[in-house]
This record gives sequence, structure tokens and C-alpha cells, in this order.
Amino acid sequence: MNNKKICFIYCINNDDLLQKSLKTVEKLKVPQGFQIEHVFMKDASSMTSGYNAAMKKTDAKYKVYLHQDVIFLNSDVLLNIVSIFNKYPKLGMLGVVGTKTLPEDAIWWNGECRFGKVYQSSQGTMGLLSFDKVNSDYQSVQAIDGLIMITQYDISWREDLFTAWHYYDISQCFEFIKAGYEVGIPHQDKPWVEHDCGIVSMEGFHKYRKIFIQHYQKGNKQKKQMEKNKELFEDIYSKLKQVHPNDYENKMNYAKLVSTSGWLSHPGTYVHLGTEQELHNIAIDVKYDLALFSNITIPKSKNGSTHFLHVLTTAYTTGGHTRLVERWINNRINYHEVHSVILIDQGYTEVPEWLQQAAQKTGGSFIQLPLDLNLVQRSLYLREIAKHYADYVILHIHPNDPTASVAFGKPGGPPVVYLNHADEAFWLGAGISDIVADLRKAGKDCSLLWRHVRESDILPIPLISKQKNVNINYREKYGISNDTIVLLTIASPHKFVPFENLHYKEAMIKILNKCKNAVLFVVGPDQTDAMWQDAMDKSSQIKLIKTTKNIEEFYCLGDIYVESFPIASLTSELDAALYGLPVVRSPHPIAPLLTIDHYPGMNESHSTLNSYIEYLVKLINDKEYRLSCGEKQRQEVEKKHVGEGWNQCLDSLLKKLPPYHNVGYSNSYPNEEERKKLFRYEEIRAEMQLLNGMSNIANHIFSHYPHLLKDIYIPK
Repeated sequence: MNNKKICFIYCINNDDLLQKSLKTVEKLKVPQGFQIEHVFMKDASSMTSGYNAAMKKTDAKYKVYLHQDVIFLNSDVLLNIVSIFNKYPKLGMLGVVGTKTLPEDAIWWNGECRFGKVYQSSQGTMGLLSFDKVNSDYQSVQAIDGLIMITQYDISWREDLFTAWHYYDISQCFEFIKAGYEVGIPHQDKPWVEHDCGIVSMEGFHKYRKIFIQHYQKGNKQKKQMEKNKELFEDIYSKLKQVHPNDYENKMNYAKLVSTSGWLSHPGTYVHLGTEQELHNIAIDVKYDLALFSNITIPKSKNGSTHFLHVLTTAYTTGGHTRLVERWINNRINYHEVHSVILIDQGYTEVPEWLQQAAQKTGGSFIQLPLDLNLVQRSLYLREIAKHYADYVILHIHPNDPTASVAFGKPGGPPVVYLNHADEAFWLGAGISDIVADLRKAGKDCSLLWRHVRESDILPIPLISKQKNVNINYREKYGISNDTIVLLTIASPHKFVPFENLHYKEAMIKILNKCKNAVLFVVGPDQTDAMWQDAMDKSSQIKLIKTTKNIEEFYCLGDIYVESFPIASLTSELDAALYGLPVVRSPHPIAPLLTIDHYPGMNESHSTLNSYIEYLVKLINDKEYRLSCGEKQRQEVEKKHVGEGWNQCLDSLLKKLPPYHNVGYSNSYPNEEERKKLFRYEEIRAEMQLLNGMSNIANHIFSHYPHLLKDIYIPK
């Protein structure tokens, strides 16, 4: 570049304003030996595209990008600019007003530490806009206002993101900083310029503000959120440590709060050895009092049979978690086994009758602990039942349930299997798990690398064969013609909350607009939700169904199953595959933990939204290809998840168990590369929980413990 040239660059649509500005440019003192150049961009589609084109038209080292309504008040401006840039080669760009730190809302004038001054008429009346004074040559800032932006280096403007007239300036500041340069506000005794802009139009401002936040601030926001989560987590743990060693009940209550915090507000870890050790200490110290349990039924033994004790925190009439236990038991019905079920904290939740029947069919007991037992008593009862009547203990517990960690926190008794149904979350119980039964490879990788478990094996989700009911015309029931292709998704509402570029609703609308012969049934969300109201307003091809027990009829109705994103619903997808529906994996998933494992006949996750849409359109329009993909998936899922195929996986897992239960952890730790690989996902998970309303701990389970919460600091 020519380091003796200064170019003034304007995007213009008003010649009168331009001429007023140019008259003041002509009066500026020019550094000795320098040339002055002007580049005018008319009819630019955006500020970024206009500035990029202008930047290529000149070889000037120093470029002054300014609005057509900027008037210079200080004739020494160019002398000052060149002097500062020559003195500070790391300084890449100057402006006249800005903020040291851009606030979370990305509106620079809301920053707490602003610098500079300018005469401006943005409210309709000309006045002095004056912030903190710059006492040195310049003040390094994070963002400047785009009324004038002066550079000594060239960096492309982000016309790919900012296609109108807002956030071209703040994004360029971040691009310079990312490139290793500083952005600054110079010392001004009096304002360098006047900005006669009138009342500024805010049309499109918030649209591009969101784009800016999404692209530039998301990582910082996620990091801050996880830091807040960790701060809360550690504060509760400190309270746990302060409880008297013999106050077992309060110790367990605080342990439940610690793990609730870790579960609902990801703190950057999947296991906390300190909390688990506190529970193991209780397990060693606490004494069993048989008199406490004299009125509680104990399971019956069956001579010569292998006895499984399935432990649930709470059983539910809907959802895959409890159905998994029922299918496990029913899959083993022809084995010489007894399966008992114990519900640790059922409370007033309706007990599923079908789960009780499944256990009793094997000769097992179905035990629901009384409401008036405290946590310590529940743990002791569970320990005694397991010790005297179980050959294997299978934990299907909630991530924040401390009961099992006390029940099995010391060696001895039957081996313990932890069924990892929340493999993406923090949970208690790693130290008491003789083996973790992971449902998929992504879960196993996390268990071994991040939870320090001693042993893990993959045990697929147990399922039962499916067959479409051809005796009922579901299409007629829902008013769907025979030549219409039905897309189906079944998932909880929070799994659809948009994150970054993963926006299920928008993607589906684009697909349906291309395929008028298709409809989409979404089972799970509520029609009153604003996002789904908007979806149905935009497309009459979207049909919303609230959570229902009659889920099978929608599988019978469907032709293609579309994975929910950004968070998948694994059991729903596997059931769909068993019905012969080809399952379509989400585009560019955030992490393996948030999508289904790949099965033959299933698409690899597409790297772009366009290729994802093209693939789905092909499935919709190509019946032969659609049926072929569905059949391949059905066969593979059937082989792994149903009947003897699944039983063989379980038998293989059981052979890896020690003869007696033990307590401890592995010594394996992830290397730096593995750590970096997961760290990005951990930050994303913290942010997604915040978006889904899960991070407000005080409004969740903590509300049941006001006497503990009062001394806990909750970061805002």
C-alpha cells in the first residue's frame, strides 16, 4: 500500500450532504508529501459491501471510512491520525466515540466505560455527546461508532453477515481485534467531527444485533455462563463441607443440591469426587436400625434364580426412562431370573401399573418407599434389601439422587450397574458403579474419559419389535390423503429451542415450501408456544400434537422420521426405525452426545443446511429410496435393541462384573486434545440450559430446600 496516501471513503445516497462534508475535508491540513484521494460508492446494497468494494479501489494505506453527513471541526485531524498510527503500529483503527467493553446486549452506548466526544443530532437536535476523557494518545476500546472509522490496515468487512446498514462497525472492530490489532479512541481536546445525522432509523437494528451476538459474543457468553454455574456449584459444595460430619441428613441434602446444580447448570465437569467422597464417608459411618423398617415389604426370593434389583428414583407413566426398565424385565421373561423394582422417591407421582406387573410376572417385588422416610433411612433400606435379596443391583436413578451413593458407598454386597440414561449430564454415582451401562458410544467415551469410571460397556436401549397397524386408517382420522408424505418428530419442547444455526422450525418450513405434497407432525410441544404458533402461521403443512399416550398411531401414520435438533430424542428415533421409518439425523450437530449414533441406511450428519434440505427432499420424492433406507435401519436396530440381540449385550456386560461390589475410580485422564474437543460442547451445554430455562436453580428443585438455600450465593 502507498503509505503516503489518505483515502476518504463514502457510501452515498445524498449529494447535498456529501458536498457539505467534502468542503470540510478540503480544509484539513495534509501531512507533508501525502496525497488525498476520494472513493464514492453509490447504490451499495449494504455498508459492508460498499466499503469492501471501495477498499479494493485504492492503494492508500490510511483509509477514512465516514458517513456522508460527517463534518470535520478540527483541521489538524489528518496530522494527528498519521502521527498516532506511526507511533503505535499495533493500533489498527481509530474512531471518535466508543466503549472499552461491549455489553452483553451488544449495544455499544450501553457500555459502562465509554470514551470520546462528538457533536451529534441522533435525537433530532444537535448537541455534544461527551463521555470519559482520553488522557493519553489513545484509549484502547472494544467497539467504536461507525460514523467515522480510520484504518492503517486492510481487513475485509463482513458482508456475508451484515447485509444492510447496522453492525458493520462493531463487527469490523471485532475483526481487527481478532487479527491482533487494537481499536482506539484518540485524545480530543475538542470534538474532531460533527455528525448531522438527524433521527437515526432503527429498522433492522435488532436483527443484525442478534446476528452479531450469535457470531461474535456467543462463545464469551457461554464461557461466562459456565463460570457462573461453577461458582454456584462450588459455593454449595463449600456449605456441604461445613456441615458437621455426623449430621448425615443435612450432608445428603447439600449433596443433592450440589448435584442438582451440576445437572441443571453444567459446571464444566461430569463428576465431582469431593461430593461423592462425602457420601461414601456417610456410607461407612452410618448404622442400620432394623426397627425403622419393620412395616415395609421385603422382596421374596426365588430359589435358584438370579435376582435383579432395579432401583428408580421416580417412575413415570410417560417417557422412555421408565419404559426402559419395563422392556429390560420383559426381555428376560424366559430367563431363570427374578426382577424386583424399588422406587426411592415416588412421592405423589402416579405409579405406572405396567411396571409393577412386569416385575411381579417374574416373581419379583414392587416396593415404594414411604413418604416419611428421610434420605439416610432410604439409603439404609436400599442397602439391606440389596445385600440380602439381590444378585445384581441396577441403578436407573436421577442424576441428583444421593441415596444410592450412601447405600453402596462402601465395599461388599452385590455388584452395581449404573444405567446411564442421562449421558450428556453431570450425575452422582460414578464411584459406586462397578460398571456403567452406556446406551451408545458417545456416552461410553464420556464415561471413561470424564467420569473416571472403572468399567463401561455399551448396552443398547431395550426395545420391542414394531409393526404398523393396518386395520386402522389413521390417515382418514387425521385428514391426510394417501399421496401425502408424512414427516414425524416426537420430542420434548426444550429439544427444539434454537441454538446458533440449528433452527428446526425454520429448516422444516423451507423443506415444506419445496414439497407441497408433505406434512409435518410434531408431537410434544404445546400449541400455545410462540415459536410453534409462528410456525403454523407460516405453514399450514405443520401439525402440532401435545404429548399423548397414543403415540403408536403417529408412527403408523408417518413416512419419514426427522430428528429433533439441536437435541435429539433417542428412544423416539429408535422406535421410528423399528416401524420402518427412515430416520434423518440433524444437520451439523453440536456434539455426538446430542444426536443419535449412526446406523446403516441412515444419513451422515450434513455439514450444511442446504445439503440437509436436499437430502430430505430426495427422501420425500423418491419412494423406493425412502423404503430402502427405512428397511436397512429397521434391520440394524432390530438386531441390536430387540430380543436375543439385546439379551446377548446384557449377558456380555454381566460377565464383566466383579463377584462383589467395590468402590473407586479409574486413573485415566483425558489428554489435552481430548479436553479441548469436549470443552466447546461443555460451554454450549451451559448456554443451552440457560435458553431452556434450566439454569435458574432457585426455581427448580432448590425451592424445596429454603432452609439450605438461604446461605447460598446464586450468581445473577
